[in-house]
Amino acid sequence: MPLAYSTFYKEQFSAFTGTLNDAQTLSYLPLNIQATKDSILHALKEIAAKASANDYFIFNFSGLSNLFMADSVNYNTYFFP
Repeated sequence: MPLAYSTFYKEQFSAFTGTLNDAQTLSYLPLNIQATKDSILHALKEIAAKASANDYFIFNFSGLSNLFMADSVNYNTYFFP
């Protein structure tokens, strides 16, 4: 399923511009234990370093939420890893 997002966005870009090849795309897909704060920040820094003025950037973050704690103000606080 995660590759479906990448494929969808590539197909949309290709339909919009009429062209797309793998050399034009940069995709990161950290899963499970690889999806750490450090690995995500590293990928974002690499993308920023390679980006140019007319590039498209799509950031899709998907995950599960866990009840982190109950507090008296917000009732429940959720952590989205």
